[in-house]
Amino acid sequence: MVKILLLKVLGLLWKDVDFEHGTIHIKRQLQCTPSGLGLEGLKTDGSYRKIKMTAELADFLWDDERRSLTNEHVISRRDGKPINPKSLQYAVNQTSKVLSIPWSFHDLRHTHATTMLEAGVPAHIVAHRLGHSDPAITLRTYSHNTVYLIGDSLERFSNRFKVEG
Repeated sequence: MVKILLLKVLGLLWKDVDFEHGTIHIKRQLQCTPSGLGLEGLKTDGSYRKIKMTAELADFLWDDERRSLTNEHVISRRDGKPINPKSLQYAVNQTSKVLSIPWSFHDLRHTHATTMLEAGVPAHIVAHRLGHSDPAITLRTYSHNTVYLIGDSLERFSNRFKVEG
């Protein structure tokens, strides 16, 4: 099964990338239909969002855009046509097997969310980036009891009671 994240990434068009403001607009996803690949709207109103890019991602995309000015899709085949999500998922699965590292494209979402939470990014910000309507969904799904989160929370608690001087 192809996960939603992959479909949204493959549905990104260059017009969704705002280099001036450093944002990406999530507006559509790529779907396999009986007549071929096509772009569709998103499932919920909360799925439509604008997210900030890191400087590194903006630089990477800027270089890529200059190399592919004729392609409408941010990620496409060399001929400019969209990549079939099943083909990309197959490539990810094969890479996982060859490297003997069990992972999926969707694991990138989990890693991103968990890393942001571990870095102290507020849950409502992480929820917005993921398209969750409620931060509680984000916390239930991604705030695992990692050693880092447990240790960091204890250190923060302890620091509240330290006396300066």
